[in-house]
Amino acid sequence: MPAKPSQSRIQQNWALFGKNQLLWPQLLTDSSKTDNEPSSDTIRLGIFPTWLQHYSESKTCDSCHRLSKNGQEFFFDTYFRESVASLLPNCHVETIYPHDALLKKSKIELETFLPDTFFYFEKILDGFNFPLIYRENDGLIPDDTRRKLSFLCGKLNLDYLFVPKRVSTWVYPVQSNQHQGALIYEFAALLWNNRQGKIEWVSNYREEIDNLDLDVSLASRLDKNWKSHIKEMGPLWHKFINQEPR
Repeated sequence: MPAKPSQSRIQQNWALFGKNQLLWPQLLTDSSKTDNEPSSDTIRLGIFPTWLQHYSESKTCDSCHRLSKNGQEFFFDTYFRESVASLLPNCHVETIYPHDALLKKSKIELETFLPDTFFYFEKILDGFNFPLIYRENDGLIPDDTRRKLSFLCGKLNLDYLFVPKRVSTWVYPVQSNQHQGALIYEFAALLWNNRQGKIEWVSNYREEIDNLDLDVSLASRLDKNWKSHIKEMGPLWHKFINQEPR
């Protein structure tokens, strides 16, 4: 378990691939459609389910505490789906569930199908030492990972796949019966473009909070620091590319 944070801080790292990168692809569909079921020409984006890599508490919290391994997995599943859907209003966004009939038919066990070790996050993000890295291509992604991402998208008829990994939470309550304390949480994520068979981007996010109400949802913090960052990255990335020496 990491040491309890003595001060609050946020670390974000991004690796973007290709000079036409917009962070999110241009998803050109008819925004006037309101049906829940996507039409045949709607772009479909799947959200891989969240499994926590680590969850631990410095003191055992009482039973009414919001934070738990299952609670955090549910929170991140919901947050990623709703956030991506709000960022891409013209795209049909859906969470992939392990009990999906197509997955069962293909005997795909989602929890072990794409292990964290398949993605080389530390290598791609250069040891988490830089906030933004440009890579000409995604050659660091192993071929076996590409094949599995493509296979999964093909089975589920997905154009894009958002994959959260390395999701972890460490809780430091002041007392077992108090909900005030410190918190560390982190996750990595990537966007797979199945239409072009490539990774669009890879990111890593970590927040250390020295004191907060542990019963308050993390959604507003992520909206402010992660989701808003995504919205800003497109213009910043184009500025970066335009200034890059040829």
